[in-house]
Amino acid sequence: MTNKLLFEDLKPNARISKSKLKEVISIFKNKIDKVEINDGYYELEKENGLIKNDSIQIISVTKSLIKQYLVYHFLPYNKCFVRKHVSYKDIAILCGISIPTARKNQDLLSILGLAYFTPSSNGYGKFDIVISDEYKNHFKKKYGGGGYITLTLDDLVNFLDINCINELKVELKKLLWVDAAKKSKGKKIVFNKANLVNNLPEYIKKSSKLINNIIYSKNSKFKPLGNRLDITNYKSKSEFNKNFRDSARKKILNLLDNGKFSLSSNYSDTLLNSKSKKPSLETNIKLEAEKALIINDLVNLSIEFGFKKVLIALNHMFDSTYYEDNININNIHNPAGFIRNFITKSILNFGSLY
Repeated sequence: MTNKLLFEDLKPNARISKSKLKEVISIFKNKIDKVEINDGYYELEKENGLIKNDSIQIISVTKSLIKQYLVYHFLPYNKCFVRKHVSYKDIAILCGISIPTARKNQDLLSILGLAYFTPSSNGYGKFDIVISDEYKNHFKKKYGGGGYITLTLDDLVNFLDINCINELKVELKKLLWVDAAKKSKGKKIVFNKANLVNNLPEYIKKSSKLINNIIYSKNSKFKPLGNRLDITNYKSKSEFNKNFRDSARKKILNLLDNGKFSLSSNYSDTLLNSKSKKPSLETNIKLEAEKALIINDLVNLSIEFGFKKVLIALNHMFDSTYYEDNININNIHNPAGFIRNFITKSILNFGSLY
């Protein structure tokens, strides 16, 4: 099983384009193509390859390529949707693959137009990643958007634990159905076996036993029940985020309470004004309201960048600001803004997985 501790540097959830996800699980169907090479026509049975420079380049999808594409979405990025200074070693560890395999997968993802990379000047062996059309995920269809699905870290761990590529592709397709049905009130999640197996290789589609082994796999979170899909194990984005928020809020609150630090200039001023006397009910209400707002902002940053990065930023704010010439923690008006600035600068300077 995948070790979840490996994912502390990742975002808790990620948006993935539905059209791109459908592409990555269906692009490799076997089919007959007629292609022109050197003024001649040849009938070729192939997995959707690419024709380049009058030659056929056959690309075979692997489960590690799909998993690597999914993992990319969980890497924290800067405001331009760029994952900065990522190493092949980082990707290999996260995906449970070798460094040469990570390199090969990245080359293929670039050829397929799914994710591009730009070698970074900051560090040998590191590169920047841009996921194709990611900025369009929230666009309306008329503006080039194709809709997106939100995956959680729990989903990612489940996919990384699947060791059969056909099971992985079928499970992703099931998730697309479940997500669509969940967003449409009252819509039933009908199990359409024919459509589900459409992306499987011909040798599997010819065997009912092989089809059932994949559809009813022990690794599946959505097993068929008659003509429906069992979604009792499905956790929506809102359900996942609630649990994540509750956990992050408790950790942040515990850190702040145990650290005996003021949280902002407003918090400091309120404490200072009540220092000579017992805080009144009104003062306590102000302190608690200020603390609640700050913690909520920090939790939102944890959703955006991952909790570990917020923790690192808090440690910096508490441990380092006293020693910086122009910054004192008691003078920070907006802790969340200070931490966001620290995280974004750190991503730019040190990379997404610092």
